[in-house]
Amino acid sequence: MNEEALHSVKTSYGRCLVNGDVFQEFYELFLKCDPRIPPMFKNTDFSRQRELLRHSLNQALLFAEGSPVGMKDLALIRKSHSKKQLNVHPSLYPFWIESFLQTVEKMDDKLTPEVKENWRMALSIAVDFIKEGYADE
Repeated sequence: MNEEALHSVKTSYGRCLVNGDVFQEFYELFLKCDPRIPPMFKNTDFSRQRELLRHSLNQALLFAEGSPVGMKDLALIRKSHSKKQLNVHPSLYPFWIESFLQTVEKMDDKLTPEVKENWRMALSIAVDFIKEGYADE
């Protein structure tokens, strides 16, 4: 992902963080997307989960940037979300991306179609990597 596009995403992310609880908003949307999702969070401490999402999102942006730290951390997420561990089916990730994009639309009052597309690209780069590890041992 080019530097300018990634910069626009990071700037948008900063505006989102200033405008409210991005991660609370995200989970309110995400849990309504598909009936398979809520049971996956049945015994979840959402305070902790929102912090994990914050960290994961930062790592996803680093991954899209090509950072070794982002690559290392996303590899751990890829493994934990595989069929043998959390069993997050690849068909659920589009709901994750769309919920996050809806959250950004709500939280970033200066979002443009171009920046939204940059968000989609950054998130897709990370999600595609995670999905590819679903069936790994």
